[in-house]
Amino acid sequence: MRITDVQVTIIEQELSAPFWTSHSPITHVREVVAWIHTDDGLVGVGEAKTATPARTARVILDGFKPFLTGSDPLETERLWERMFSLTWDDTGHARGWSRDEVLNAIAAVDIALWDLKGKAAEMPVYQLLGGENRPQPFYSTLGYFFDDMSINEQADRLATFVDRLGLGAVKVKIGRSVKEDIERVDEFRNALGDEIELMADANLGYTVDDAIQAGRHFEDNGLFWYEEPVRWYDRYKGLGEVAAAVSIPLHAGESEHTRFECRDLIVDGRVKYMSFDATVAGGVTEWLRVAYMSEINNALMAPHCEPQIHGHLMAAVPNPSLLEVHPDEERHPLWDHGYIDRAEVKGNTLILPEKPGFGVEFDPDYLDRFGTKFE
Repeated sequence: MRITDVQVTIIEQELSAPFWTSHSPITHVREVVAWIHTDDGLVGVGEAKTATPARTARVILDGFKPFLTGSDPLETERLWERMFSLTWDDTGHARGWSRDEVLNAIAAVDIALWDLKGKAAEMPVYQLLGGENRPQPFYSTLGYFFDDMSINEQADRLATFVDRLGLGAVKVKIGRSVKEDIERVDEFRNALGDEIELMADANLGYTVDDAIQAGRHFEDNGLFWYEEPVRWYDRYKGLGEVAAAVSIPLHAGESEHTRFECRDLIVDGRVKYMSFDATVAGGVTEWLRVAYMSEINNALMAPHCEPQIHGHLMAAVPNPSLLEVHPDEERHPLWDHGYIDRAEVKGNTLILPEKPGFGVEFDPDYLDRFGTKFE
């Protein structure tokens, strides 16, 4: 089997209203979809989240396609290393591609190659990796900042979602002000009661001292985890200081792009839950490396978003914790409207499809409205 063509579609859909994390708005769904065609007639499909979809698409078509075409798509390790070389060799630098853009592009292509592997073997990816299709628990991120609502109104909104959807675990956003965030988490806990698992995500919002001060208060709220509390510039050693001072397990990794950064999070930052995202950087190949490294350091995998991909990977590793699913169509309309086939939510769990590969098929009507074929 040989690769005959590589195509790219950019998906971009503006959300009905922005969703605020600690300091950044989420305003669009933006994904790059790679379609890898073979001489056997099989097509692998991979998707990646990116802030620069056009530049990421250029990396795939101008940087990867020339050596992917004619290659054996089953040689995922060799092809991954060849793609990764563009983060440091003259080719990537000469074209002005950033490391993040190259790693975004690797994610889309590598996921597509693993989708092809599953289709060639006539197995779902989880089975190809030796996993089991068991119901997988998930949490939902619903407690964003809404500046036009009081904290009490935001807590009521979250509780309404939990009741309507029958959720058992939810995550809320913090990271702006220690005083306000303490009030915020208190309100959310009161609105939810003690039976619902509650996580808090600062999105790299605090200094080390602020993270410790807030974290010590959050201990009284029974948080399941405390996510990315420390600002980007001190998120390894500084995170370790928080871990030493606060008893809540730490969750981090969605801001990392390689296993090397994840290593530092685990060793220096003492992270218990690893949220590395295969659809942001590195794809399946790098995610599995992170998972096994985490396992030998007693950390659990709790990946960021995209459960239609991560569900297969979580089913195959020895250290899974929770998936993340966005059931709010205003926040993640692609999940509700962009696919014909994907993993299925049943109660508080996710069930993977039995189709070969990832079992993901995009809705052509959705692609007509929000997708653009990139040449």
